[in-house]
Amino acid sequence: MRLCLAREDKTKQVEEELRLARLLRRRAEGRSDIEEVRHVLSRSARHLTPEYVERLWEEYDNLLKLLSINLDIGAEHNLSKLLDRIIDTVIRALHAERGYLCLVDEKGGLRFEVARGIDKMDLKTGQPHAVSHSILQRTITSAQAVITNNAEEDERFADFASVQDFQLRSIMCAPLKIKQKVIGALYVDNRSIKGNFRQKDLDLLDTISAQAAVAIENAQLVEDNVKKQMKLLAAKEEVEILNLQLSEKVQRQSSELAAARRSLEQSRQYLETKYNYENIIGRSEPIQQLFRLLDRTTETDVPVLIQGESGTGKELVARAIHFNGPRKSQPFISENASSISETLFESELFGHVKGAFTGAVVDHKGLFELADKGTLFLDEIGNLSMEMQSKLLRVLENGEIRRVGGKDVRKVDVRIITATNRDLPSLAKEGLFREDLFYRLNVIKIILPPLRERGEDIPLLAEHFLKEYAASSGTPPKTLSADAVALLTEHDWPGNVRELENEMRRLAALSGNAPVITADFVSPHIRSAPPSPAMTIPDQPRDLRETVEEIEKRIIQNTLDKYRGNKSKTARMLGLSRDGLRKKMIRYGMRAGEEEPDEKNSGGSGT
Repeated sequence: MRLCLAREDKTKQVEEELRLARLLRRRAEGRSDIEEVRHVLSRSARHLTPEYVERLWEEYDNLLKLLSINLDIGAEHNLSKLLDRIIDTVIRALHAERGYLCLVDEKGGLRFEVARGIDKMDLKTGQPHAVSHSILQRTITSAQAVITNNAEEDERFADFASVQDFQLRSIMCAPLKIKQKVIGALYVDNRSIKGNFRQKDLDLLDTISAQAAVAIENAQLVEDNVKKQMKLLAAKEEVEILNLQLSEKVQRQSSELAAARRSLEQSRQYLETKYNYENIIGRSEPIQQLFRLLDRTTETDVPVLIQGESGTGKELVARAIHFNGPRKSQPFISENASSISETLFESELFGHVKGAFTGAVVDHKGLFELADKGTLFLDEIGNLSMEMQSKLLRVLENGEIRRVGGKDVRKVDVRIITATNRDLPSLAKEGLFREDLFYRLNVIKIILPPLRERGEDIPLLAEHFLKEYAASSGTPPKTLSADAVALLTEHDWPGNVRELENEMRRLAALSGNAPVITADFVSPHIRSAPPSPAMTIPDQPRDLRETVEEIEKRIIQNTLDKYRGNKSKTARMLGLSRDGLRKKMIRYGMRAGEEEPDEKNSGGSGT
């Protein structure tokens, strides 16, 4: 009977324990007040001893702490703040004097992330004071929690130097584990009190460590994701910047391509030339004919005679022949025959020896010696005296010179290019120029058109001179208004390109800070010239190229009307070939109207 009653009491006790355990769990999950839980326990525990009820209350208190800790650290995703929160929670829950949290780095070494004293004052992170590295290392290596209440007397740790040196007493250390991988450890101690920690404290530390390890891993993942997001955002911004730059580059290249296409028709004729004549500005038909003739001339080594009015660029053409030809790496010597006195000309041309005349204190090389293997350009050749013409002819015939006052004959290899603005055949008939010398010099003859015969080049030349002036003066380049271009195009330019260059420099200087040069600044003698009746300036500003083309079209039409549709006479008057005139008429959609027979097709004498 007694046995049955004992079994019945035991059964009721077990049932009461299970009922109370469930009750405590529900109360803990609901975060009930502690005093309320105490009241429930004392009222409900009819079959339990006070000691057991007290133990249940302690377990409930620990459960409540764990839930609170779990919620506390689980809500923090900033790794640095999370580590601070973990160590503060551990010290508070276990009433420890000090606490350390360390993580295993990529090389397997320990890195102290955070350290605390009981007053929550930060210790020296990275160099912790009076801590047993050996116990930490054993905990991480074994992946097991460690507790000792008198490390100096504990046979497991008594041999550790740090334990003896720092007189360590109560210590607990638990690993931070993710599955089977140890990522760090939590270390707490009390240096002055023995027996400060009990097994339940170690269980609590081990449980907190498990929760902390998960929270740390989550925070690291969040931090890694944030870093990846930042990198993606930075990469996205960089891509957007690159796309913007690419878009701008495409637009710029599209604009440049469109501009290139627009100028392709005008530049097509340059493809017919073989050499670079960038210093000779012009796109008119006379200039294109000149380029084609220069192409054939530069490859030869024969004398060239350049004929043209003053200011048409004779020396520029001579330099183009030399620097595009086989002698371009050799000297180019230029001299104006009119600038040397008769008495000194022979010495300048052929040189002299020391003592040849008064003032000849040293040997002196003449122009032919200086130009040996290269090119000698003599301008204004028509002004040479007959005597000097004879001596020049002799050099051209045998390639030999003799210095004034000297006896030695020297061989020279010089390409001769001459220029004149005079009619040499007429001078030869009048006996003022040696006919045989003329034939020697006139192997290839280049006639430079005056500026008035290539009016469409005037805007290009004007723009070129304005840019040159801007570069030399360090000022922004200026542009011409349409009415200023019209005035310049109508002018006869007796001084040719040189006169135009001087006018552009004058306009650039007098227009001050004005970016556009208007007709008001143009020289009075150019403005006062009577305008062509068919030449009017547009009232509204227009594109400069379109304005020039309109002017050119009107000039061609007026000339055709003047010669009653005769293309040969019109082309000759405008300085164009007949084919060049025909192309321009097709380009502008022009018709000649009632065309008279061309001269070459007419049956008359052409008088």
